[in-house]
Amino acid sequence: STRSPARRRTETTRSLRRRTQGLEEGVVEQIVGSRNWNAHAPLGEGIPASDGAAAQNVPRHLVDAVAHLVGSEGRHGTGTVARLEKRFPSHAPPSGVCERIHVQRTRTPSVVAVVITCLHVIPTHAAARTTKVHIGAHVLMLAPDRLFYANDCNDVVVCAPAAASVPSFLCPRGWDVSWSQKPLSLVHFPNAVRTPILTSGQVVAHVSHCFLHTADTLPGSSGAPVFVRVGSKWHWVGIHCEAIDLALPGRARVPTNAGCSLEVAMRALKHVGYGCAPSSASWN
Repeated sequence: STRSPARRRTETTRSLRRRTQGLEEGVVEQIVGSRNWNAHAPLGEGIPASDGAAAQNVPRHLVDAVAHLVGSEGRHGTGTVARLEKRFPSHAPPSGVCERIHVQRTRTPSVVAVVITCLHVIPTHAAARTTKVHIGAHVLMLAPDRLFYANDCNDVVVCAPAAASVPSFLCPRGWDVSWSQKPLSLVHFPNAVRTPILTSGQVVAHVSHCFLHTADTLPGSSGAPVFVRVGSKWHWVGIHCEAIDLALPGRARVPTNAGCSLEVAMRALKHVGYGCAPSSASWN
């Protein structure tokens, strides 16, 4: 029999509620689109192999700079390796509700590698010390006593690794207002898969340091680098932070993704003398 409009609305509401139930319970971080992902598969499984970043022609040095972060308490996330240079005079680090910076005062290096991810992936100094950084075949540990920057308001953390050298590094770029409504891509480790995955979507809004996007993500995607591609250049513009259940006036609640540009972190690190060192390409 033909379903009535009221019945169809009820079924649509139930479908949306099922999709957002996992978000509310913290089980499913986000699924947007039609990819055949099993959000409840065991860690390391549930993602089609064809979605691998290597199969999607992602530049090799980008893949080599994206890390799978594994914490001792079962946290999984994605981080990106950047390199900072001592380029500015040091001032008192910012202090307040949102930000805190610790920089080793003795033998401060002129160049330091850092891992950038979400604060909820590496929430404390203690968590950083027990977090393993997997980059390809390399496994690094973090050294928060060397450098540790945390921003509670924007969910960003910057931490130095214990190793002096890293396989590859990238340079974040300040947000360009012309990128709103542009396609974007994430390179990440959804559901703690063993190889990085590329997913793409679109910037749907940008306010201050926050932006919304529609790329597919799952638990383990937090902290993933967000790229806007312009021609052959991959501009690293921010990190993926969380899924949100967006309520629009007069419409059903819509699940979407939120990210943060890294301008706030770069501005804070400038207080202690550090600026980002460009990578080998003009913009990654």
